[in-house]
Amino acid sequence: MHAVLFAFIHFSIVVVIVHNEPNLEAVDETVSLAKTASLPKTRRFFRPRKKVQRTVKPSVNPLKKLQLSIFNNRYIPIDPNPDKAYHLLPKRPMNLTAFTKHMMLIRKYEVMLKMEFQAASRNEIYTKHCTRHANKPNNELKNTYPKKSVPYDFNRVVLSQEPEGEEDSDYINASYVDSILKPNAYIAAQGPNEYTIHDFWRLVWEQQTFVIVMLTKVFDFIKVMCCQYWPMEEHKPEMYGKIEVTLLSEEHLADFVIRTIRIRKPGQMMKRKVKKTKLVPKNIANEAQSERIRMLEEDEDEEGLSAHISVDRFRESRRSKLSIHTARSRNASPTSLHTEHTRSSTRTRSTMKKTSFQASEKMFDEVEYEEEIEEEDVRVIYQLHYNNWSSHTCPFPNPILQFRRRVRIYMDEVIKDEGDRVGPTIVHCSDGCGRTGAYLCIDANLELSAEDGLYDVYGYSKRLKHSRRGLIENIEQYKFIYETLEEASICGKTYFPASELADKIKLKSHKNVFTQQNEYQLEYRKIAKMTRKPTIGECAGGHRIENREKNRDVAIVPPDNFRPYLTSFQSNEHTDYINAVFVDGYTRSKEYIITEWPIKKTLCDIWSLIYDHECNSVIVLGEPPLANGYPIFWPLDKHKKIKYGPVFTVEMVSSAHYPKIKTWIFRMNKKVVSLTELMAGVKAEPKTTQFFQITCWPLDHKVPTSTNALVELMNMVERWRQRTNYGPVVVVSYNGKSRAGVYCAANYAMEQVVQHGEVDIFSAVRTVRRHRSQLIENMTEYKYCYDLLFHYVTHYLNKDKNC
Repeated sequence: MHAVLFAFIHFSIVVVIVHNEPNLEAVDETVSLAKTASLPKTRRFFRPRKKVQRTVKPSVNPLKKLQLSIFNNRYIPIDPNPDKAYHLLPKRPMNLTAFTKHMMLIRKYEVMLKMEFQAASRNEIYTKHCTRHANKPNNELKNTYPKKSVPYDFNRVVLSQEPEGEEDSDYINASYVDSILKPNAYIAAQGPNEYTIHDFWRLVWEQQTFVIVMLTKVFDFIKVMCCQYWPMEEHKPEMYGKIEVTLLSEEHLADFVIRTIRIRKPGQMMKRKVKKTKLVPKNIANEAQSERIRMLEEDEDEEGLSAHISVDRFRESRRSKLSIHTARSRNASPTSLHTEHTRSSTRTRSTMKKTSFQASEKMFDEVEYEEEIEEEDVRVIYQLHYNNWSSHTCPFPNPILQFRRRVRIYMDEVIKDEGDRVGPTIVHCSDGCGRTGAYLCIDANLELSAEDGLYDVYGYSKRLKHSRRGLIENIEQYKFIYETLEEASICGKTYFPASELADKIKLKSHKNVFTQQNEYQLEYRKIAKMTRKPTIGECAGGHRIENREKNRDVAIVPPDNFRPYLTSFQSNEHTDYINAVFVDGYTRSKEYIITEWPIKKTLCDIWSLIYDHECNSVIVLGEPPLANGYPIFWPLDKHKKIKYGPVFTVEMVSSAHYPKIKTWIFRMNKKVVSLTELMAGVKAEPKTTQFFQITCWPLDHKVPTSTNALVELMNMVERWRQRTNYGPVVVVSYNGKSRAGVYCAANYAMEQVVQHGEVDIFSAVRTVRRHRSQLIENMTEYKYCYDLLFHYVTHYLNKDKNC
């Protein structure tokens, strides 16, 4: 009994000691365990244990506090020295093979990615760069987030001091940032607020920026994220300080907008070198003849008459006579011109006659020369605004890569036109931190990959953290950088000019000798490999008990972030759920709504979907299966009102039947039954929609029997939308996945051909499968997208151009 009691007391002592263990953060502190535990008095035979002196271990590096589940394997060995944990991090840029292995590793062990990000962030934590100018009282209002993002003094952009401005008018929240290959390639800036709009345009003007990259919405989450610093209307100039800004054009795509803007500073002149071409005779006999030709081309008389040889007219006419134009009379084209040339030298004039002569290709050579002219400094700049990147999430890699490619196209165009005059590219989000840093890291690494075939995410991230506070803000953005670069390395160049479509289709059909697969199969395998399937948690709405019976297939359920919500109140038994998903087009976000054929329980829901989201076009791809579970969900009798649920009444207005296409126009009426809406006096207006059904697509066929009918259907829908409005197009498939992907992907590709003359079926299918991974479910549908586009380009697009 005594032995048992003694063992129990001994166990209690151990427990008390463990629970009163001293704080590990106190370094070199000795604590007596006897003082930490007050033990109850026991019997006489109990002997208290000797006091044990314990020295507390020094504080552990934050990286060692990570709960590594892989401590005991060969990837992350245990090492008592915490600084040696950094030997696992990339020490130098990686080639494609090493980058692929690194991606496999961090995907398998996410803790390694966290460790890498924390190590890269040490530069920011321990940086002691001064921010004195940013913290001045005069600059307080110029910083939207003064505790989060301000520039360091050593690399801040310094504006010219305003002569009549306030003190510290040279300050703007912007920093120079190097790329991997070029110093000061970027300017990372805060999005302009109401106090810095004029300063922002001064920044653009003084730094000679021709491309602006904007990565935030103007208004997001009930908050102004960035002021709109460009004019609202086209061709209406607005003055921002001393700079006149004119919006010339806007080009809207699904995820971003491209704006062309003209800026000028009234009264500001510039000198510019212009390349010109002149004809010089071959085998010039002597210097006198050379001087004679030079005087013909360059000399100017007192009245301002100048003569030059018109090379363009010579090429066009192929005549033997030389045309001589004057600055005053551009339309005159004499074969010979006699004029007096006067040179002033101590008020004396010498006159010589210009004689006419014959010009021919054999007698003259073309010579290019530069002439310096003075003109008003007017610049055309480009703003590329990515408007689908929220501050708390990361976008999909594919649209960011398309956006970055478009940015590079405009940068190359500007460099070609302006040459050495081009300054750094301005990149900004709302605060000039997280999204800006992520984009800079992606762009710099893709530039390095194109130049040297290397990637250096970790090394460049450390440099970014050294350049500006907050660049690459969290682990999600760091992971997004890796995923985007991985997708770029896997996909490669997937676009080509529309003029090469016929040749590309022939090449893609040839099988590879080693893989025994053609290009179609290889592309589709890449797409299938990169397509991410949503989790059950992301599709929680479709898995709720009250919504389970609304799904034909439990495996095909829309993600909550990308499904259309029903807003019309019908009854307490009806929810906001319908098995439908948004799909982006090329020029519009959420351009299509793909849904399954409704069941009897959801007939009213599809009409609620059409009414609530103002869908003026509904595409029905084929006849429904001959089964009771596939009811016709539209009226078949003209001018007969059919009621769908307690709210909606639908009436057929007109119908038209073509050889392989049927169309109906319906008018929808909604009855207001919500007590809140009734008290507010809300009246539901009637709406009109048109149904388009293709009848040459049997159930047992993966593709329609007539390609021309499907292309004609697409054209009919486009003409109808031009007459009404560009609301979302509802695409109805009998199971919610088959056929619908073909329609959306082919439309996407056609818009791209019309807009930019490019073909990129690969990206079109990637975009369509982004929100519903089951779309384009087989190789046949994927190849048919190419066939559809080829038919459209051959029979419709080229025909329109010829006309």
